[in-house]
Amino acid sequence: MQDRETEHGLEAFLSHHFKQELAQSLNACLALQWPDGKLLLEIRHGALSFPVYGVPDLTIYFDQQHRVGPILTGQTNIMQAFMRGHIRASGHLIWVFQTLAAFQDSGEGAREQTALE
Repeated sequence: MQDRETEHGLEAFLSHHFKQELAQSLNACLALQWPDGKLLLEIRHGALSFPVYGVPDLTIYFDQQHRVGPILTGQTNIMQAFMRGHIRASGHLIWVFQTLAAFQDSGEGAREQTALE
């Protein structure tokens, strides 16, 4: 069962890493889902929100919750994560890349994690 405290921590993490200027073209309801939980987020007109209910236009599935942050912020190589089965998506594929761009670290302090757990 999903821990609400963990969900709030993830919301805070995503809010901190959200790049409004890179999310202007994305207007969608998204679901981030892992085996024992799910988080809805909306990106509309460059603004991030976390609705309680919604029908996602895109669902990004993670094999484990702890991979969400590193993958979205670019600390984990997305192609390696995909090839290893740590992430998959259902919906408009271009939105996956637009979503990733909206949370990517700028390079300063960002590091690519090549050895995935």
